Amino acid sequence: MDNELADLDDRPHSGSSVDVAPQGRRADPAGTALVDWAHAEQARGLPLSHAEQQIHDSLSAPGRQQPAAPLPGSSRAKPRARFVPALPEHIDLLKDLPGELAQVYRSNVRRFLAHLEEQGQSWSQLVPAGSGAGASPAALEQAVNEGIRHQGLQHNTRAALNQAFGFRLRGDIKEARALFSPDLQEHKDLLKDLPEGLDAVYRSNVKWFLVHLEEQGQSWSQLVPAGSGAGARPVALEQAVNEGIRHHGLQPNTRAAINQAFGFKLQGDIKVRLAPDLQEHKDLLRDLPEELGQTYRSSVKQFLAHLEEQGQSWSQLVPAGSGPGARPAALEQAVNEGIRHHGLQANTRAALNRAFGFTLQGDIKRVWLAPEIQEHKNLLKDLPEELDYRYRSSVNRFLVHLEEQGQSWSQLVPAGNGPGARPAALEQAVDEGIRHHGLQTNTRAAINRAFGFKLQ
Repeated sequence: MDNELADLDDRPHSGSSVDVAPQGRRADPAGTALVDWAHAEQARGLPLSHAEQQIHDSLSAPGRQQPAAPLPGSSRAKPRARFVPALPEHIDLLKDLPGELAQVYRSNVRRFLAHLEEQGQSWSQLVPAGSGAGASPAALEQAVNEGIRHQGLQHNTRAALNQAFGFRLRGDIKEARALFSPDLQEHKDLLKDLPEGLDAVYRSNVKWFLVHLEEQGQSWSQLVPAGSGAGARPVALEQAVNEGIRHHGLQPNTRAAINQAFGFKLQGDIKVRLAPDLQEHKDLLRDLPEELGQTYRSSVKQFLAHLEEQGQSWSQLVPAGSGPGARPAALEQAVNEGIRHHGLQANTRAALNRAFGFTLQGDIKRVWLAPEIQEHKNLLKDLPEELDYRYRSSVNRFLVHLEEQGQSWSQLVPAGNGPGARPAALEQAVDEGIRHHGLQTNTRAAINRAFGFKLQ
C-alpha cells in the first residue's frame, strides 16, 4: 500500500492512553487508514483488490485491535482519495510501464489512473486503440489538463504520461509557469551546466523553454542531435522555439537566450528562407533599380521570402498598374504585420517605398506633420518654452496620433487636471500608442514633463 494510507489517527485524544486503547496501546495507524478507506470504497460499491483484501483481513486477525469509528467532523469521517487503481486494465498498464521510468513519474501515472476511476472514467475510454508514440489523444489531454487545473493532480502528470507512453500531450505555458523548474534529469543537467557568465534574464528564458518542452511532451535530446555545438542550427529546436514564441507565450528573447547559452545560430521565421521561390518574386528582384542600396535590396528580398512563408504573393497584395505614389492597402498591412510580429527589418517599409516609389506608412499613419484640431494646436503653442525639442516633437506626434485614432486631448484629460494628475484614459492611450502604434518610447516622459502629469 502507498504511504498515503499510513496517516496518523486524527481523533482528538485526552487522558491516558488507556482511555483510547484499553489494551494499553494506540490503535494501529495503518489499520485506521485502511479500514476507513475500505469502508468508503465498499459504501461506493467498489471492491478491494485481492492484495488489499488480504491486508484488510490480516488487520482483522484475532487479538489485533480494530480502530474506532471516526468522530463526527474529523478528517477520518471523509472518504479518502484513492491512490491505487482497481480496474484490471489500469493494473495492467502499471505492470507494463517501462522499467527505466523514474519512480516519481511512475507514482504520477498511478495516481492519474486512480483519479480516472474517481471520475468514473477509464484509460480505454480516453485513448483510442493503437495510440502509440507521438500520439496526442485529445480526450486524454483534456482529462489531464482538467485534473491538473481543478482536481489537484501533480503538475508533472502530463510529463509523466508523455514519458511513459511516448505521447505528446500538451498544456499551456501559463500553467507550465506554475512549475519552478523542469522535471527531466537531462533538462536539470542542462541548467546546471549553463555558462556562468550567462545573463540572469537569459538563464530564466532557457529554464522556461525547458519547462515548456516538457509541457509539450518533448525533450532537448529529441530536438538537438548529439554533438551539436557552437555554430549549429538544429532545425527541430528552431521550429520549437518559433512555435513557442508565436503560440505559447514564450518570451521573444528565448531564441537569443538559447543562442547565447549554447552558441547556436537559431533564426526567426523570416530567416528560414533566404530567397524567394516564386518566379514573379524573382522577376521583381531582378528588375529592382540599380541604384537601390544593398541594405534596401536585402530587405526587399527578405520581404518577398516572408510573403511566400505566409502563403502570399506580391500580385495578391499589389493591384496591377500600381506605380509611384501608390499606397496599396493590403501590401501596407502585410509590411506592418511582418515588422511587428514576424521579425522583418524595421526598414522594410522604407526599402519598398524607395524601390517601387510607393508611399507605404506605418501604424501611426500621419498624412500630416502637425495636428489639425484647434485645441491640439493650442496645446502645442502653450508648451513650456524650456521643454526639450525631442519632448516637444513627441508631444506633437502624440496629438497627431490621437487625431488618427479619432480622439482628442479633451476626451482623455478631464478639465482641471494639473500638475501631479494621472488621467487614466490618457495613460491608457499613451501605453497603447507605444506598444501597438509606433509612438516613441519617451512619449510618456514627454507628456509628464510638459504637463506635470504622473503617467506610469
